[in-house]
Amino acid sequence: MPGAAGGPCLVLDELSRERLAEGRQLLAEIVSEHGRLQQDGGAEVLGRREGLEVSGAALRAYQEWDPAGGFSPLGAEQQRCLMFA
Repeated sequence: MPGAAGGPCLVLDELSRERLAEGRQLLAEIVSEHGRLQQDGGAEVLGRREGLEVSGAALRAYQEWDPAGGFSPLGAEQQRCLMFA
């Protein structure tokens, strides 16, 4: 059965679809956290440029953020789901 690009069509079983959905959710959470930290850090940079006194905590949090740090609390199954996504 051809896929959209003319190649074979990938058919996922129920468990695979669940893993893919969970992995996508985990990935969305990681991307969301990064976006929030980036936005907060950027606001501090703009504040400094405008001469405002800022603590720098948000910018430090962004610079120190490591997406792999979010993997350690995940169980093996969740890590597989994330990699599947």
